[in-house]
Amino acid sequence: MSPRAGRRPEWARLLAPLATVVALAALTGSAQAAGPTVSLTPVGAAGAKGYFVYTAHGGSRISGQVSLVNTSAARGAVLLYAVDATTGQTTGAVYQSRARRRHDVGAWTKLPIRRVVLGSHGRARVSFTLRVPRGARGGQHLGAIVAQPVSPVHRYSSRKGSHAFHINVQALSVLAVQVNVPTRPVQRMTVNGCRAGGPHSFQTLFVGMANTGNQFVKGAGTVTVARGAATAIKHQSFALDTFLPGTSISYPVVLTGRPLRAGDYRTVVSLTYGNHHHLTRVLGCKISNHSIVQVFGAANAAQITPPGGGSGPSALVIVIGGIALLGLGFGAAVLLNRRAHQH
Repeated sequence: MSPRAGRRPEWARLLAPLATVVALAALTGSAQAAGPTVSLTPVGAAGAKGYFVYTAHGGSRISGQVSLVNTSAARGAVLLYAVDATTGQTTGAVYQSRARRRHDVGAWTKLPIRRVVLGSHGRARVSFTLRVPRGARGGQHLGAIVAQPVSPVHRYSSRKGSHAFHINVQALSVLAVQVNVPTRPVQRMTVNGCRAGGPHSFQTLFVGMANTGNQFVKGAGTVTVARGAATAIKHQSFALDTFLPGTSISYPVVLTGRPLRAGDYRTVVSLTYGNHHHLTRVLGCKISNHSIVQVFGAANAAQITPPGGGSGPSALVIVIGGIALLGLGFGAAVLLNRRAHQH
């Protein structure tokens, strides 16, 4: 099949059985779980927003408590640990796994009790200590306390034709911990490069971005692609969710409409973020024959037409979890009962 605008994306067709699997996991995960289903909430005024927010200088020591509630009839053990946060590939705060080395709030947070046994519909309170190291970077920091039932990881599967989905489901409860270290607030974003690629049949520009300030920022942006000084071939917009200080990503902007053929392109990236800050960078972006073959396959690559005005919606950004499911063997960890952190 030759690449063409307007056809239904393959990943969209495949997400239907995936949605069924996720719904099945949400409906049956608690019933099949061997352990408890845990809700994790903050205790005290610092948790008034539904998550912890502290203001503390370097060298400070903070004490806090979390409340654990077993919302199921199953008795079992629960592990407690702290993790760092980072920026997801399509922006937004995400929390790293237990296996990742901790350098920030996850390293500052100590839980003297790391395993709690909850009876049927049982409750417990667990204290923790947060020590901000001397010399800690001024500005906003983010991490989380996680409650993980000691129960088997359940595997859910679905198949559509030759495509199969396998999802490992582990129920976690995540409670955000934000630490503000006093300093002069700085909101600063940088754009530092552009490369072409993408999953099967979706030509994508990956725009390098970094938050080099010390505050969380949100915003929006546009990408305009032209061949030299010619009229713009593509113009697409995207949103920036929470972007954490000291983090960088390669933001995927999927090019809708007619694919771009191999060649050198002039790409203008414009961002508006934070308190009315603006940034525009002009980047060179090369699309190679190799990248076209990777995206569209050898049989279709020869049929890529010269660049022209795109049709269809003005922008489409693939959620990176979907990319991972399709491109990396369709395996993902689904976090149930997660307390989302909203800035």
